[in-house]
Amino acid sequence: MGDHLVITLIRHGKTEANERKQYLGWTDISLSTLGRAELKSLLQLSYPAGQLYISSDLKRCRETFVEIYGEECNGNSKWRELSFGEWELKTYEELCSDPLYQSWLTDFYNVSPPEGESYSAFERRIIEAFRETIDRAIEEGKREIVIMTHGGPIQLLMTKLVPNEKDFFNWKPGFAEGYKVITTLEKIKEGARCISYVEVPFKEKRNG
Repeated sequence: MGDHLVITLIRHGKTEANERKQYLGWTDISLSTLGRAELKSLLQLSYPAGQLYISSDLKRCRETFVEIYGEECNGNSKWRELSFGEWELKTYEELCSDPLYQSWLTDFYNVSPPEGESYSAFERRIIEAFRETIDRAIEEGKREIVIMTHGGPIQLLMTKLVPNEKDFFNWKPGFAEGYKVITTLEKIKEGARCISYVEVPFKEKRNG
């Protein structure tokens, strides 16, 4: 396989908070009944295998991992979603009269939720988690990495990794969906963008 590196980023399945369109960051809740049903439907398709598996420590990611890969995966808190602080489990309708919330909507990169996480802190955390994962893969001689995480971390990493340089909000991974990024160790070390990427799961059936 040479110096090629394959990184698969998968978002967790749906929760009741997602169904209610609530902000869901560090709150630790399980997949919903609907989320599990949707995930089982997706399992007819093909998810990439890995040599190194990483997951956020939150239930929705660990449960999604078990459904897809049939085993437990140790969780890492650095791979969590952005923390929405006091806005956790609130909806747009509940927050829309708050001037700070309106400022956050128009200046997401510079305004932070109360008691929550700034975009810059979130970015530092995810980049650190990513670098640690790559270092571990190199150390262990593994070239196929699967990361089970949340929408925000995937959006952030795709803005850094892919050639077309889309904005954060232009990446919209679905529930239990994501991207397979093909790159090289040299490109990763240089901070260069990847060779190519595809959406996952792949549309072909698992068994042909």
